[in-house]
Amino acid sequence: MNKKDLAASIIEMVGGEKNISSLIHCATRLRFQLKNSKKANVKQLKELEGVMGVVNAGEQLQIIIGNDVHNVCEEIKSQANISSEQPDANEKSKGNILARAIGIIPTIFTPILPALTACGMLKAAFLILQMTGLLSPESQTYIILNYVSDICFYFLPFLLANSAAKVFKTNQYLALAVAGILLHPTFTGMVAAGDPVALLGIPVPLVNYASSLIPIILGIWLMSHIERILNKYIPEFLRFICVPAITLLIMTIMMLCFIGPIGFYLGNYVAAGLMSINKYFGWLAVVIIAILKPLLVMTGMHYALTTAFIQMLTVNGYDTFYLSSTILANLAQAGAAFGVFLKSKNKNMRTIASSTSFTAFMGITEPAMFGVNMKYKKPFIAALIGAGLGGLYAGIMQVRFLALTGVGILGLLGTDPGSMIHMVIAVGITLISSAVITFILGFDEENPEDSQTPEKKSVSMPLAEPGSVIGSPMNGVVIPITDVNDQVFAEEIIGKGAAIIPADGNVYAPASGVITAFFDTHHAIGITTDNGEEILIHIGIGTVQLNGKYFNPQKKQGDKVKAGELLLSFDMDKIKLEGYDITSPILITNKENYMDIFAVNKTTTVKCGDALLGIIDK
Repeated sequence: MNKKDLAASIIEMVGGEKNISSLIHCATRLRFQLKNSKKANVKQLKELEGVMGVVNAGEQLQIIIGNDVHNVCEEIKSQANISSEQPDANEKSKGNILARAIGIIPTIFTPILPALTACGMLKAAFLILQMTGLLSPESQTYIILNYVSDICFYFLPFLLANSAAKVFKTNQYLALAVAGILLHPTFTGMVAAGDPVALLGIPVPLVNYASSLIPIILGIWLMSHIERILNKYIPEFLRFICVPAITLLIMTIMMLCFIGPIGFYLGNYVAAGLMSINKYFGWLAVVIIAILKPLLVMTGMHYALTTAFIQMLTVNGYDTFYLSSTILANLAQAGAAFGVFLKSKNKNMRTIASSTSFTAFMGITEPAMFGVNMKYKKPFIAALIGAGLGGLYAGIMQVRFLALTGVGILGLLGTDPGSMIHMVIAVGITLISSAVITFILGFDEENPEDSQTPEKKSVSMPLAEPGSVIGSPMNGVVIPITDVNDQVFAEEIIGKGAAIIPADGNVYAPASGVITAFFDTHHAIGITTDNGEEILIHIGIGTVQLNGKYFNPQKKQGDKVKAGELLLSFDMDKIKLEGYDITSPILITNKENYMDIFAVNKTTTVKCGDALLGIIDK
């Protein structure tokens, strides 16, 4: 499905343009904030060609697209009047505080991850140059590279202030000024001096807020409420001057005397708690997180762990289990997908498995996880086992990371030099074991290259369940039913559906049911599915005049059929030579029983069994 059709289908299935509050995207996912989540048809979204999975995380509907997510997101925005701004986290919403926090965390952290990764990569390069002796600690190059690699971590409050201001819908520049309260050289000098400090008689705890994250997030949340209250009660002609000044004054007192210290010590407790987990559970913590990480990704919960990890890294200067378990979990998905590539006999799946395996190898796992491993189930189990085995070795060897350089194979650059060899071994264990286990366990797949002849071969078709989809009964190109050169079909008088320009002369059952009509001329077939849908397959336009010539029926009226069974073959070339249009309408004739019937695939190539028509029950 091309991106225009995919975008249109997604807009329709999330409840339409009016149901969308905002839309952003990360590396592989569209992140919708919906006004009414119940209007989203999650089941049909999952069936869309081009959609690898759908996740409800907190208050977000996440649609996993893969590497083309940016283009699809832009196409959706061009087709609908959708805001790209972050949803207002201060608005009342459903769900408990934890669920809302989980929804807010990724929207704050996702935009700043590229900056953190950039500094992490520079830090890794800096460490390599030191190890090889190519960089002297006394050189100016050393000094410059050292501080540049620390910029994003030292000034983390500024990055978070800007991002949090978008989420909490408050002034971004005032938010940056609030971050400046914590990191101004005068205050940091006071902290270094260690002499008692008071503000309006209130003691100011001497805290170094460089690299902190919880204080500024709490602070910008509070600032957004203060700014709203002031805007509500201060006359409009005074707002421009008074609101920012009063807000900054209040925030200065709150940040230095209350919010800042509370957030700082809370962050230290989080870091200490993580260190305690490592101290008392050691290798077990790495194994558990490595195994559970893919499951956390599905729910968006992994961002909570990311927040805790950054806090630990900034407080202690190193990480003992989060990065190692995360990298191994991602590479396990790569290994399992590569195992599918080795085992599969389906050329199309081999292509998909090899490309998504490489993507996961570089740290983007959703295409491999949702598009390959979870599809076949056993490879996903193999990936969990492989991640656990690699995590066991990394945990026992106490692998340390000094920098965030990525969550794929490049992440190894951030490993402590003393742990590098052990992390490489852990990666080898993970990749090999997940691929080998996948190969040994095997998986159920459809092989289009089996020895059956085209005339007798059955094709895998999706069962037509109420509210789901009807599969395509033939190979070819889908066109809108309104484009058919026959007024009765184009105006949907007989029924609603789509049309296919056939690529060959085979027609298969689009669903399990009974053949309730098989015309003597054999140009049209009626099927009533087990779930009550009445499907009409009409081969060509005006072909009734051929009186059955060039048609070879394989079934008869009254026969029970299963999805994918061959119903009819016809000589497509000879029919065209007779001057007939072979465009074939596929319709649901009892359309009055359903709220809507629509083409899932539009103006695209389909194979037998691909989703063709979507049906929404009343």
